[in-house]
Amino acid sequence: MTLKGWAKRSVLAHALYYGGKAGMARYHKERKKAFLHAIGQGMPWTKALPYELRDGHTFHDAQRGREKLCIILAGHKPELWHTVFGRIEAWIPKDVDVCVMTSGVHVPALIDMCAQNGWSYLSTRHNKLTRIQNLAIHLHPKAQYIYKLDEDMFVTQGLFDRLLQTYRQAAEESRYDIAFAAPLIPLNGYGYVRVLEKCGLLDDWERGFGKAVCTDGKHHHAAIMEQGAAAQYMWGETCPVLRDIDALADRFGQEPPAYTVCPIRFSIGAILFSRRSWLDWGMFPVDWTNGMGLDEEHIAHVCMYHGKVGVVSENALAGHLAFGPQARDMLAYYQRDRSRFEGGSI
Repeated sequence: MTLKGWAKRSVLAHALYYGGKAGMARYHKERKKAFLHAIGQGMPWTKALPYELRDGHTFHDAQRGREKLCIILAGHKPELWHTVFGRIEAWIPKDVDVCVMTSGVHVPALIDMCAQNGWSYLSTRHNKLTRIQNLAIHLHPKAQYIYKLDEDMFVTQGLFDRLLQTYRQAAEESRYDIAFAAPLIPLNGYGYVRVLEKCGLLDDWERGFGKAVCTDGKHHHAAIMEQGAAAQYMWGETCPVLRDIDALADRFGQEPPAYTVCPIRFSIGAILFSRRSWLDWGMFPVDWTNGMGLDEEHIAHVCMYHGKVGVVSENALAGHLAFGPQARDMLAYYQRDRSRFEGGSI
């Protein structure tokens, strides 16, 4: 049983778990203030690194000191690497440094791939998903804009530039303080509604899966994150317009520049944020768990309680294979027709 599962068994266990978690977060928040101030001012830091960055690690450094960095969480879905990394290799702009991260595992195949592509590779001793992201950003001190991807995200041509354009446009013209920018993602609790709307498929979806509502997938309207059939629908199993994400990305990319504000917790398989924001957030928190979803929860908290927003580009599109409950079905679905996921990119 996980610690979280144990904490749900009784009021006392719940209080001990979440009270301890809150106390730990408060302690580390106070301890890292001086570090965040120094780094934010561009000053050198010679003392011990804060808890959020301390771990044994291996870093194959191929960075070129670019202003833009793409960090990719990987190491657990080798079936997808040929397609996912093939797409990134095809369409990552030349002015973006890339760092592939494996948390708690060392993967020689990914080391070799990174060496071939001129990318950096980072692995950590402990499996702490938020810590390895903090460490990757810290090890690339010149990076001011950070793209973060998961290893089951399928990028499309123009995605990176369109996301940056959206981020800068929203920061300049809107009345919001921007926390992050993200693409439309058909398999996403927010993005699926917008994609259905833009493609005229709302009625078709609702005949099979009920009302299309923006959701966190946990408290209501969970089909988009739980049902394998829903994932297959958003990958075009019955709708040709959704079947070719590259054609759909090209169509959205040719529309006038536009974005929407996401009013709910966003699933952050593909996002762009700034180094300034990361420091303002106090980096990503690290606790005694492996950190699954902790970065996402932290960003949602910052947006809601610190007056910031995430914006979703109407012109950028990325595919997402599956959420956890759909993963087994969707991996089999992917393997049956891998060429369709590859498109014309590799």
